[in-house]
Amino acid sequence: MQDYVIDWQQMLFGTQPLLFYIEILVRTGILYAYTLVALRMLGRRSAGELTPLDLVIVISLGSAVGDPMFYPQVPVLHGIAVITLVTFIQATIINLTNRVEGIEAIIKGQPIRVIKEGVLDVNRLKDTNMSREEVFMALRQQGYESLGQIERMYIETDGKPSVYPFDLGALRPGLPIKPPRDIATPPIYHARDRVPAAGQYS
Repeated sequence: MQDYVIDWQQMLFGTQPLLFYIEILVRTGILYAYTLVALRMLGRRSAGELTPLDLVIVISLGSAVGDPMFYPQVPVLHGIAVITLVTFIQATIINLTNRVEGIEAIIKGQPIRVIKEGVLDVNRLKDTNMSREEVFMALRQQGYESLGQIERMYIETDGKPSVYPFDLGALRPGLPIKPPRDIATPPIYHARDRVPAAGQYS
């Protein structure tokens, strides 16, 4: 077997002349500035959220911007053309969702209600690709201790939870959402068992 020797110069510097580094700076500056302008044209709404549609835009723009920055065989104008087209498509979709009812629900989906009146809806939870513990963690991060404090909870199209608590006078008993290690194992009573005292047990 022929010995292999690492070519450090090619690995670190490539085969392009040193002047190509200056070209990379120019390419990067042009594409960065143009992409920034394109994103500003889309507005804060699209730049600040990561719905599935926006994630596709980010991936598309990342490829369009990255390749022309340092590949000499990819012209800068090719990258600008792709950025322009992707921005136009996104702006058209935003315009359609504002004008045509139902388009946004088809493209982005709809919020999913996972808690109703203090009860976790296990069937709807399956549609969110979230586990029960992830829902509980989201509630704990907002300061809640049990499902009895929650009237409604929705998982929005960007994956973020929206929580609507009960009024203080309407709190209900509910499943505790503390981590299992912090909760003592509660006794389990069956239909014919006698309980120590009258009260709310579940």
